[in-house]
Amino acid sequence: METPPEAVEMAVEPTGPPAPAPAPEIVRTSFVIPDLAAFANGLQSLSRPQRVKRLLFVADRSINVDQAKRAAELALFEATPGGDASSIRAAAQKVQDLGGNGDATQADAADTQSRDRLRKAEADLARARTARDKSATKTAYANVAACHVERGDLAPAVKAFSRARDHCQAGSSDQVEACVMVAVTAAAHGAWSNVASYCAKAEHALDAPGVARNNNTIHRRRLRTCKLASHLDGKRFAEAAREAVAVASGLVDEDDEKAPGFDFVPSQDIAAQAALLAVSSFDRAQLKSLCVDDAAYKTTLAQRGSVAAKDIVEVCYAGDYAKALAFIAALGDELALDPVLAPHASALKEKAVDRLIAQYCKPYKTVDLARMASAFSLEQTALEDRVARLVGSGQLGDLRVDLVDHALRSSTSSKRDAALRDVLERGNSYLSEVRGLLLRTSCVEHDLVARGRATGPAERGGLRGLDRWAGGAPLAAASRRARGGDARQRMMLDDYGEVDVAATTPRGFSDGIIAADDDDDDDDEVLRDAP
Repeated sequence: METPPEAVEMAVEPTGPPAPAPAPEIVRTSFVIPDLAAFANGLQSLSRPQRVKRLLFVADRSINVDQAKRAAELALFEATPGGDASSIRAAAQKVQDLGGNGDATQADAADTQSRDRLRKAEADLARARTARDKSATKTAYANVAACHVERGDLAPAVKAFSRARDHCQAGSSDQVEACVMVAVTAAAHGAWSNVASYCAKAEHALDAPGVARNNNTIHRRRLRTCKLASHLDGKRFAEAAREAVAVASGLVDEDDEKAPGFDFVPSQDIAAQAALLAVSSFDRAQLKSLCVDDAAYKTTLAQRGSVAAKDIVEVCYAGDYAKALAFIAALGDELALDPVLAPHASALKEKAVDRLIAQYCKPYKTVDLARMASAFSLEQTALEDRVARLVGSGQLGDLRVDLVDHALRSSTSSKRDAALRDVLERGNSYLSEVRGLLLRTSCVEHDLVARGRATGPAERGGLRGLDRWAGGAPLAAASRRARGGDARQRMMLDDYGEVDVAATTPRGFSDGIIAADDDDDDDDEVLRDAP
């Protein structure tokens, strides 16, 4: 009799909700933003809730108390005119925690006003759908999405922007703008599958003939920043580096006119992101072609980058390793205040140092670890541990650690020596084959035929004509002639000299040379009848 499911469920003891996952450790940094007010002004291309989150992120990660307090006050100032009550309360609470005067009394009023704007936008949408006006419906969906963004509700905002895209004319600039807004909002929400899908749709629409060229540079930059964040989420750092460098190079051609919509990554963050991603993901040749020789990229770094971001690529390419490590550390501290790159800053710094070590070791077969530690301004023990890890992962090629001499040594011979050995082996094989060919030609010239010696009926296999070779007078006569030596065989050996036994035996035959003599009729008959 089967136990009913209800009884099974009752018999299982309730285990309670699963234990929550441990919160990620917050890495705080001592980096000080030179001008916090200018920094906040550079965030105006983001949506209001994203500006508030960015300033609160700076307040949470800053070790400098004055900077953290000022960032929290700026966040509260940004959040108050908006309609996101949760942002207002969070900013006010952060100001109070840092010893300031945070007022959250306007949160309820802001929430009420934003809710009224959303109801009005939804009513306009209902009227447009009832009238079956495609253009009005598209505009109404976009207004509803903007209201959701202002309230900080990103999931319904993504859905509304996608509905607005469905009501756009195919191949129009409105369709491109709608796809870009879906991608940007989905990136802020963390819906990376939607990011990849709508980035592809927007790029396809941008490349279609007849599309208006208005704001195309800004649209492509927004798409690239969304793809950059998507690659970082999947830890595809090389692809993210290419997108970041492309965005940095394109900022030079971008005009200052304000485009509709909002960004996911402000342009002031691109220089530092591109610099760290480039030195951690590109080899020396790629650094030269994509960064050092690119005038547009260098112009962007000169205009928007910090001191470390401006010089780190040149220093890494030139091989000034001690200065490069200092710039990498400084750039990592700066990007610890960037919510897009902060979760990966530590891993990117480690990858950049590992790449520099591989670049240092590449030209050599033997590397003195003491001199290498001096070049990198690192302790030799720490360098040996790092080098041992790189050798174990195969990032240093055929180099191996010699702990006795404290050096790295190549464990295999050079490619040139291997090529020379291969040439010698092929030459010896060729000479052996030529000797065998010459001997075979000589045998044909002197009417010599080589046959395998049959030993009995069991090994004949029942083949026709071979019974005459299974012992008897013809075989005995042929064997005697072979053992006694033939004048033509001796003449052949005199002509061509002594030949190796393996080479003198033609392929397919084991032993026994039977000579066809005109004076011996039996032997001639044997040679003619043999298969």
